[in-house]
Amino acid sequence: MPDLESNILTFEWVMLLLRIAFIALIYVFLYQVARVALRELVTIGHAAAKQERQATARAVTASLAVVDPAASSYSPGERLPISSYTTVGRGSGNSLVFDDSYTSTTHAELVRDAEGWLVRDLGSTNGTFVNGRRVRGQVRVDAGDEIAFGSVVVTFTG
Repeated sequence: MPDLESNILTFEWVMLLLRIAFIALIYVFLYQVARVALRELVTIGHAAAKQERQATARAVTASLAVVDPAASSYSPGERLPISSYTTVGRGSGNSLVFDDSYTSTTHAELVRDAEGWLVRDLGSTNGTFVNGRRVRGQVRVDAGDEIAFGSVVVTFTG
């Protein structure tokens, strides 16, 4: 009967080795899944960071240089960054606040579209002017154009 016992021991050893190999394969599989998942997360993270940088670059793409601050708290030559949609007025809810009595609460808006920048008067009392001409509806502006919001005069720097 020693042959039967040695066969049983050999069979048990083979089964043990197969179990260990199976567990090792499971660990290798899980390791590969974790590697792929981590690589995807890093790729998504890089893509999100790139989109955020692009959005930030698009968000602040122009500025206004103060020429005549009138009675506002700004100084001549001060640069005011604007985003792709900026509201201008005396009210605190605007993107750009000119605390001048000739500037309406919601005076005008600057909007970037595919072709450039537009200024729209929002029904202000004292008007919005581009290069001395009153804005009726909307007017396209380019770098160097002078914009007046009531008494406050700025130069668009594009």
